[in-house]
Amino acid sequence: MTTTELSPAEANTFDYLIIGGGTAGCVIGSRLAEYLPQKRILMVEAGPSDYMNDKVLNLKDWLNLLGGELDYDYGTTEQPNGKYTPHLYHLSSFSICNFLCNAIPSEMAYFSWYMYLRTHKIIEK
Repeated sequence: MTTTELSPAEANTFDYLIIGGGTAGCVIGSRLAEYLPQKRILMVEAGPSDYMNDKVLNLKDWLNLLGGELDYDYGTTEQPNGKYTPHLYHLSSFSICNFLCNAIPSEMAYFSWYMYLRTHKIIEK
């Protein structure tokens, strides 16, 4: 069942309440439903379902979601060498953005790790 509101009487009839329909929330809800089918489970998610929503499901176009109606657009303090981290607003949340990508670290990043590993005697040379 998908709904946008519950009556006060209906809200008190659930055995389990899951806040957040991200990857973990969906897994917990699924497992509870599988192992405790007689129990009533309520999952609360701020965003809409992505079921049959091509804007969300077309992974090659996921960048088009940024800055739109499904983006929380959280601000943050600017970070040196920082990147924008999307926080999308729909059922399955950030997991819809999980995909294989390759980010090649800068020479400075490699050097920083090297110095960290040497300083902490994780490597010798």
